[in-house]
Amino acid sequence: MRSLFDRMFLEPFQRLADQSAHIVPVLVMVLVTLIVGGFVAFVLRWLTYRLLQLARFDQLVQRTGFASMIERTGVFRSPSDLGARFVQAVVWVLVALFALNATDTPASVEMVRRFVDYVPNVIAAGLVLLLGVVVSRMVSRSALLAAVNAQWPAARLIAGGVRVLVMTLA
Repeated sequence: MRSLFDRMFLEPFQRLADQSAHIVPVLVMVLVTLIVGGFVAFVLRWLTYRLLQLARFDQLVQRTGFASMIERTGVFRSPSDLGARFVQAVVWVLVALFALNATDTPASVEMVRRFVDYVPNVIAAGLVLLLGVVVSRMVSRSALLAAVNAQWPAARLIAGGVRVLVMTLA
């Protein structure tokens, strides 16, 4: 009777204690990684914002015309804020990858490997999208000028349609 009691009640708790002994250090390591990484991301965001302001990045972007696009979104205060938040996002992604890799399970290692393999595709897509924005603004402006010179009544509508078409293609 004693062995039945041991198998039914004590062995599950024993297995739980053994599994907890393996899981708790990993969880602590992941939490420490996330906390330290969050602090590093915050500090790098602050430093990046200050460095971009010292370098007069806002004035440079204002001359290119992208500052108005950034301000129209209403999400970022300035181009420097956008750059600083981008750096913070990159650091958070790296921290999440480190934390995921710290678990050292086959599934997490495979996820990290797949993500790292996918990064060049994301960078290429971002560059294509940026190029699409630049080309769409240029072609839209040209279409607007041509439509106004031809005295078409819906010149702005045509220019907007051209912009949407080029962005869709991009």
